[in-house]
Amino acid sequence: MKTVYFIPAIALGTIVLSSCGGMHRLEKRGPVAVNPNKLSLVEKNGVVPVKYSISDTEKRVPKRAQLLFSPQFEYGDQVTPISSVAINGKRFERSEERKMRRKGVEINDADLNFATEKGVQTVFVDDVAKFSKMMPNAQLVGYTIAKTPQHEKVIGRTVMANGVDVVPEYKAPKVSVKKVPVVTKNKQFTQVTFPIDSDVITPSFAKNSTEIADLKATLNSIKSNPNNKITRIVVTGVSSPDGSYQYNKALADKRAAAGRDFLITQMGIPSSMIQTQSVTEDWNGLKEVSTKAGVNNVAKIITIADSHQSDAQKYRQMHALPNYNYLAKNILPQLRKVTFDIYYDTTTTKEVTTIR
Repeated sequence: MKTVYFIPAIALGTIVLSSCGGMHRLEKRGPVAVNPNKLSLVEKNGVVPVKYSISDTEKRVPKRAQLLFSPQFEYGDQVTPISSVAINGKRFERSEERKMRRKGVEINDADLNFATEKGVQTVFVDDVAKFSKMMPNAQLVGYTIAKTPQHEKVIGRTVMANGVDVVPEYKAPKVSVKKVPVVTKNKQFTQVTFPIDSDVITPSFAKNSTEIADLKATLNSIKSNPNNKITRIVVTGVSSPDGSYQYNKALADKRAAAGRDFLITQMGIPSSMIQTQSVTEDWNGLKEVSTKAGVNNVAKIITIADSHQSDAQKYRQMHALPNYNYLAKNILPQLRKVTFDIYYDTTTTKEVTTIR
C-alpha cells in the first residue's frame, strides 16, 4: 500500500516543483516588452484605437506556465480592459485545452493566442476601448502576469500611454447665403457741334445726325434696363479760342442752354437731372485736337495755350502762326460744341456666403 501511494506522491511533488520553477523563471525574466514602448492614443467618436505588438520566444516560457500580458485603462476607480495576449508553455496549453473541452468550449488559436511555432513569436493586437471624454488623463497600463497551474502572480507593470488626445467634437458650421446689392458707377459721352457763332443744334450740320442718333440710342439703352438709374447728365457748352473772351463766354453759355433744352424736349429727360456748365475758349481742347491731328507746329500751339498771357494775347499769337488757316478750317470747328456726360448707376446683386 505504501508503494501505491508513494508513486503519486513523487509525481505530484515533481509537478509542484516544476510549477514553482516555472514561476521563478518567469519572475526572473520581468515584464513583457511592448512595441512601440509608448503609444500615441487619440480618441475618435467615443473610442480609442489601441494597436501594439509583443514579441517573445516559446522556449522562454516554461512548459507548465503561461505568460499573460493584460492591458487596461485606469482612471481613478474606473478600469477599461483591452484584449490580453497569452504565451503558453506546451503542457500549460494542453491543460487549458482539456479544461475547455470539459466545459464544451470550441477551441481555436484566436482564443488563447497559443504559441505553436518555435523561435520568435510576435503577436499583434488591434483593439478599441470605449472612452469617456471625462478621462483624458487615463493611463493605459499593461500587466505582465505569470501563471502556473497552482499560482498566479503579477511580475511587471508597464505604462504604455499617459493620457489620451481627445478629438474636439465636430460641429458643422452654419452657412448662410444672402444677396447684397452691388452698385457700379458708369459714364457715357457724346457731343454735338455748331457752325461758327451759332448756338442752335442743327442735326444736318457736320456729323450731328450720327451723334444725335448715338445720344438717343445710349439714353434708350440705359433707361430700358431696370437695373440702371441715371443720376445726372452734365451738359457743357464750349467755344473755340478765337474772337473776344466776352463774346465766347456768352456763346458757350448759350450752347449749354441749347443742349439742356434738347435733352428735355427731344429726349424726355427731367430738368432736375441736368447740370449745365461752360468752357470759354477751349485752349486745352485745342492742344488735344492738334496733337491728335499731328499738326506740324503742335509744340508751338501747346506753348501758346499753356502760357500765362491773356486770352487776347494768346489769340493774336495763334492767329500769327503760318498754319492758322489750317487750324481755322480743320481744328477750331471741332471745339464749337456741346458735350453730354451721362452718369448712371447699375445695380446688380451678388451672393455673400457667411460661415459661423
